[in-house]
Amino acid sequence: MQFLFLFLGFTLYLANSQGASAAQPASVIEGAKKEGQLVFYGTMELTMSKKLAGMFEKKYPFIKTNIIRLGSERLATRVTTEAQARSVQADVISESEMDFYGLFKKGFIEPYESREREAFKNEYKDDKGSWTIGSETLAVLAYNTNLLKPMEIPKDWIELTSSKWKGKVMIDENESKWMGGLFTVWGEERTLDFLKRMAEQDVKVIGGHSQMHTLLAAGEAPIMVAALVHGLEQKKREGAPVEWIPLEPLISRQFALALTRGAPHPNAGKLYIDFLLSKEAQQEIASYGYTSGRKDVDSNVLKRLPSSMKIVPVRPEMGERYNEFFKLYRKTMKLE
Repeated sequence: MQFLFLFLGFTLYLANSQGASAAQPASVIEGAKKEGQLVFYGTMELTMSKKLAGMFEKKYPFIKTNIIRLGSERLATRVTTEAQARSVQADVISESEMDFYGLFKKGFIEPYESREREAFKNEYKDDKGSWTIGSETLAVLAYNTNLLKPMEIPKDWIELTSSKWKGKVMIDENESKWMGGLFTVWGEERTLDFLKRMAEQDVKVIGGHSQMHTLLAAGEAPIMVAALVHGLEQKKREGAPVEWIPLEPLISRQFALALTRGAPHPNAGKLYIDFLLSKEAQQEIASYGYTSGRKDVDSNVLKRLPSSMKIVPVRPEMGERYNEFFKLYRKTMKLE
């Protein structure tokens, strides 16, 4: 009997030690060992990216992970430039939905049907294995808690067009993707009317959500439109006086994860995609204020939403109209 327990214990040890590679064919594992590294281009903050990379390297100590963080537009430009020069550097990319769709349409994405995709809701993946939504963040109304009390916060987006809020609101210089999300709920006429009225409110137009989150914390303005929850949660962890509330329509921004065509380290890239889509990694991502498309992963952010509130995602396919949205947003907001 003692021998049986020892044997079972040893078997369990082997299973656990090999668990990281059990889901993959031996050829992929061996290929990744020979490659020895991978390059990841992503928009997610470095703190989280490095944490995830460390978790991955603990599972696969024979792979060195190189993380390069870029804004969505810069990432798309870099991937395009490298692909056209036939000098692909990135193995895996995580890119905002519309910018990703442009890369996908240009043929820069290599399909990869990760087994982890089975755990994701259908609306978080395509049916060809080309991409999976690896992270999602909510676009909400944010405010500085030193400047506003909870009872003073607007109850809906339209309220921001009241003279009470003139000169007190920040918005990004390119919220065309959020605008596209509003189109799917309000329709184009109502959305554009709302934005035109916002443009007359002397809104403070700033470039980049990260900068806006910082300015909100510093008291540049009491309110920020379409703030991203994960960025706000990071500021809160740092002790900044910011808070957020969800307003309908509640638009979500999605980030597609994919393998690049011509990846220099494709086997390591496949392992990294498997890892980022795993329950372990998705739970870690959710802890940073993101939501996950995995059926077995929850997020504290979702617990703050009313049960009746529906999340409306900006889908990658909406990238077909991105240039049109961009021009229309700038014209409507009088930025030209």
